[in-house]
Amino acid sequence: PDRAMLVLCVLFAAGAAAAPLLGGEASMEFVNYVTLARLQGASGALKVDENGWPVEDASVIIDGRPVDAWHLPLDDPEARQADWSGTWTFSFLGKADVAAGPGTTFTVTDVQYDKATNTQSGKLVFPRGKYPTVANLIILALTNTQRTPTAPTPSGFVNMTLVHPANQGQPLHGVTDRWKRVMKPLDHMRWMGAMGTNSYSWQCGGSQCIDGDCYACSVLEWSDRALPTHATRTNSALCKGCLGLAWEDVISAHNDIKKDIWINVPVTASSPYVKGSNTPSDRTKTYVYQLALLLKNTLDPSLKIYIEHSNEVWNFGFPQYALNEAAAIAEVNKTHGTSALTDSSVDWWNCTYSEDLRQKQCWGERRHMRRVYEIAMTFEEVFGAGSLGQRLFPVYASWANAFESAYERRREGHADYAFDTYFNGTLLWLQAQLHSSGKQPSDFIKVVSLAQYFGPDDKTFVPEKMTVEQIVQAYYDGATANTNLTKDLVALRKTFGIDMTAGYEGGPGYSVGKFQPGTKNLSNIIAASRDPKMEQAILHDVKDVYFGNGGDIYHYFSMVGKVSHYGCWGALEEFDDVDNPSPKYKALLQLAAMKNRFEP
Repeated sequence: PDRAMLVLCVLFAAGAAAAPLLGGEASMEFVNYVTLARLQGASGALKVDENGWPVEDASVIIDGRPVDAWHLPLDDPEARQADWSGTWTFSFLGKADVAAGPGTTFTVTDVQYDKATNTQSGKLVFPRGKYPTVANLIILALTNTQRTPTAPTPSGFVNMTLVHPANQGQPLHGVTDRWKRVMKPLDHMRWMGAMGTNSYSWQCGGSQCIDGDCYACSVLEWSDRALPTHATRTNSALCKGCLGLAWEDVISAHNDIKKDIWINVPVTASSPYVKGSNTPSDRTKTYVYQLALLLKNTLDPSLKIYIEHSNEVWNFGFPQYALNEAAAIAEVNKTHGTSALTDSSVDWWNCTYSEDLRQKQCWGERRHMRRVYEIAMTFEEVFGAGSLGQRLFPVYASWANAFESAYERRREGHADYAFDTYFNGTLLWLQAQLHSSGKQPSDFIKVVSLAQYFGPDDKTFVPEKMTVEQIVQAYYDGATANTNLTKDLVALRKTFGIDMTAGYEGGPGYSVGKFQPGTKNLSNIIAASRDPKMEQAILHDVKDVYFGNGGDIYHYFSMVGKVSHYGCWGALEEFDDVDNPSPKYKALLQLAAMKNRFEP
C-alpha cells in the first residue's frame, strides 16, 4: 500500500547472520517539519525558485488530523491524533506578516525580525485537547513577504524551519530522536512509500512517444531526482523525480543509526541497460550507476544494501506495471518478435510473439526479472567483484497466492498459475538466458520475495456481525493459512540456490476500502487492530508460520500509520506512541528480543 509510512523487517539470514535481524522502512519524522510540509499560494500554482522556495506570498500547511478529517463521519471512531500541544518555534530568512490560517486552533506569538541577519522568528502555541476541539492542522500564512531588505513585496522567503515541542534543541537537519527510538530495535529499513516508488508515471504520450515507445520518453535521469537542498519533499512539480525523499536523506538517517538499507529503484530509472530520450551517452552518468556510486561513496561501508526493482511491478493497480509492460512491448515490436522476452524454449507461460500482443503480461514479467539482473550487474560494477551476496542483495519480488500449495498442485498434474508464471517460470527463463555464460540466477538474485500479509478469509468475513475477539481470531487463522505459501517460497529458494526468502511486506492486512466510515464493519476492524490479542496474532504469523517454516526476511507493514478505511497498517499510529506502545508494536519488540529462538 502506498499510504503506509513504515515497514518493519525481520531478517533471519542463514549463512549471513547468526540470528534474525529486525529492521524497518520509514517515512521520516524530520526535526524540521517544513521538510514534509506543503507550500501553497493564494491562488493557482505557487511560484517558486529552483529549490522550491516561494517567490511570492505563501502558506505552510501540515495536516496531522485523523484521516480525511474533512469527510464526516470520521474513519476512526476515537478520532485519535498525536499530541501537538506546547510551544513550536519557527524561523525563516526574510520578512513577512505571519498569521494562523482558517480552521486552525493554535496561536502565533513572539514574532520578531532581526534586520542584521534578515531573520524572522516566532512561536506557535497549541493547546492540549482532543479532536475536533484541538485540530492538528497548521496553516501558517505568510503575507507581504520580502525575501531580502531590498527585495520588492511580495518576494517570498527561504530556509524556513518549524520545530515540534518534543524536538526542541535537536539538530535541525536530520531525523528526530523519537524516530531513532522507534527504529533502534531494528536492523534494516525499506523505503518504498517514503521515496514515492508507486508515483512514477507517464511523462509523455501520443506524438511525443519515440517510435511508438512511450516508456523511453518517461525515463528518469539522475538530474531529475529530488535533492536535499529542496525546500520540501512534497513538490512534485519541481522535478520528475520529486516524489518523495532525497536519497541523501535516507543515507544520512542510516549512517546516523547504523542500520542496513533496503532500496526501491524507480521503474523508469535510466541505467547502462535502459536508455531514454535524454539519457547521457556516458553510461556512468545514468541514474542507476549514479545511485550505486552515491551509496558506495556516502553510506557507511559496514551497512548492507537490499536492492528491489520498483515495488509490485506485477500489480495492475500501479503505474509501474504499465510502464514496465510498455517498455517490454516496445522492445518486442522493435525486434519484430525476436527479443529474448519472447523466447519459448522455457515456457511455463506462452510468451511467444503475436501481433495482437496477447502475451504482453508475460513479456513484462520477464523484463522485470531482467531489470533486477541488470541493476545487480551495475551495482556490482560500482562496488566491485564479489560484492553481490556480501554487501549487495538484489531482490526479485513478485506475486503468488496462498490458497493451496503450488508444489502439491503440480504433483497432481496442475500448474499453479501465479507461482509457476511469476516465480518458477521467470527464474527458468533467466537461467536459460544465462546458460552460455556459465552463470546462474543465484549469482545475481540473492533474495526471492512476495507479500506475507495475513487476514480473514474474504468469503466468510462479515465484521459487522462479529465480535472484536472473533475478528482477531480470523486474523490469527489467516496467518495459519499462509503456511503453504511460505513453504513454497522456501522450496523455490532451495531449488535455485538463492540465498534468502523475504516477505517484502507483511503483517495483519485486509482490504477495508469497501467499508464506509461510520459503519460497524469498519469500526469493528479498527477496534480489532487495537485489541491486545492482536499481539499474539502477529507473533504467530512471524514466529510460527514464517520463521517456523524456513522463511528468512519478514517485513512488517507498517511501523507508523493512522487507522482508516485505507487500512489499519501501523504498528504505531503516531511517533509519540513509542512511549505507550500498541499491542502490534509490543509484538515487534518481543520478536526483537527473541533472536536466539530462530537459530537454524
